[in-house]
Amino acid sequence: MDLQLKGKTAIVTAATAGIGLAIARTLAKEGVDVTITGREPVKLAEAVSRLEASAPDVKIHGFLGDLSTAQGAEALIAHM
Repeated sequence: MDLQLKGKTAIVTAATAGIGLAIARTLAKEGVDVTITGREPVKLAEAVSRLEASAPDVKIHGFLGDLSTAQGAEALIAHM
């Protein structure tokens, strides 16, 4: 599938497992640089590793934080 997203950037929240991880993987395979978020360091690192392995030609970033808080959202914005 070609969604014509190559070279774009996306943030996928809650992407260490399940639907979020599947969305991030699909975007990465389409050539999108992806930042995923998670609250557990080990799960986040594992998800980043899996995404990097499935799409080695794009940039994958992990952001550790709780986006249900204003502080977490502000930290993500500053990170970007």
